[in-house]
Amino acid sequence: MGWNWLGVFAAQDALVDLGAAPYDGAGLADQFLAPLWQATTSAGRLLAVPWMVYPALFYYRADLLAAAGVAAEPADLATQITSWESFVALAQQVQQATPGVALFEDPSAMFWPMVHQQPGGWIVDGRNQLAARTSQAAALTAQVRALQLDARSMGNTDFDASLRQGTLAGVIADPGMRAYLPTAFPEQRGQWRVLRLPGAGVTFSATYLGIPTQSAHPEAAWALARFLAADATQQNAFRQRTGAIPALTSAWSSPEYDVPDPFFGGIAVDRVLARVAAEMPAFSVSPYDRIARKAVDDALDSMLTDSTDPAQAMQQAEEAFLREAPELLR
Repeated sequence: MGWNWLGVFAAQDALVDLGAAPYDGAGLADQFLAPLWQATTSAGRLLAVPWMVYPALFYYRADLLAAAGVAAEPADLATQITSWESFVALAQQVQQATPGVALFEDPSAMFWPMVHQQPGGWIVDGRNQLAARTSQAAALTAQVRALQLDARSMGNTDFDASLRQGTLAGVIADPGMRAYLPTAFPEQRGQWRVLRLPGAGVTFSATYLGIPTQSAHPEAAWALARFLAADATQQNAFRQRTGAIPALTSAWSSPEYDVPDPFFGGIAVDRVLARVAAEMPAFSVSPYDRIARKAVDDALDSMLTDSTDPAQAMQQAEEAFLREAPELLR
């Protein structure tokens, strides 16, 4: 299950307590990423164990940035992208130097990474945080759209075609992109690089393994979940197939993480992903997470399609959320 389901299932008492006999889940706590483990406990009950995590990186074409006069190797580029605002400034520089080339896929490329970068959650001490968590991200998203710094605003709506033709120079994405690019565009081998995003480590999502209280074979289910989540070999086997990073930190000691990837200019991408995962902030879950996400998604769509003012759009998200959860204070 995704992390946005943890609070929902906790409120419904729908998951077996893996910290109570006959299960030994509580003893695994120090083996996993601390922020991921922290979110598994509700009212003293262990709801699930972390499985995989999906850190975000900036995947970019070094040759296209170099053509725009940008020092494009990761060490150099990191000195230019020190904040989200400087990221937007770089996109402007690239577009001015090479008209028709965008640094972002669509105007909202930075929105969710900026939101997920913040510690906490949608609900803190019984108060919703929708507007507070989204205001800066919404403002920058509106700026990118107004300046037409993204491929979609420039009329390039076909993702693969934009990458193939070189009109899209970068993508903010989870590890699935690391697996996709070499398969879809083998001719671009050596032209791509990866860079961590500015600020704290950004993670798009994480998955967990839990057992429904209605399970007919809960102990067998726990044996399987433990095997999949707490065994480094199994975790790394899944990483090789999907690109996702294990939540089990001992899995990161494998020398496979340090193998240079020639498609990405010899960068050990798995090691970069693991380092970003290690820096993810603590977060909290609540029964309202899915409602909050939908309210924000709807407001973001309104902002991009109807040109709604960003502050107004996020205020609308908060109001829509409160209509679904009126028991929460502003």
